[in-house]
Amino acid sequence: MIDGVPSHSLLGFALTSAIIEVTPGPNMAYLAALSLAQGRRAGFAAVAGIANRAWIFAHLAHGSRARAKDLHRRAFRPNRPRRRSRPPC
Repeated sequence: MIDGVPSHSLLGFALTSAIIEVTPGPNMAYLAALSLAQGRRAGFAAVAGIANRAWIFAHLAHGSRARAKDLHRRAFRPNRPRRRSRPPC
């Protein structure tokens, strides 16, 4: 468990991210064209950049979700002083 996220959720996220990364699309066309034109090293550098971008976006999304959750908690459950019970007379 990392930051309250169960390991099975992280595994599902990692698997989904891996599937999205290998699915043909604009990223794959760019990587294939770059690798053919400039070589394997440039292709690996581009893959690392794309994966890094996805990692950064995931962490930004997680942070904004946590911040939104905190703001929601503060807005709808304000810290109010509790009433003290009166001692019996």
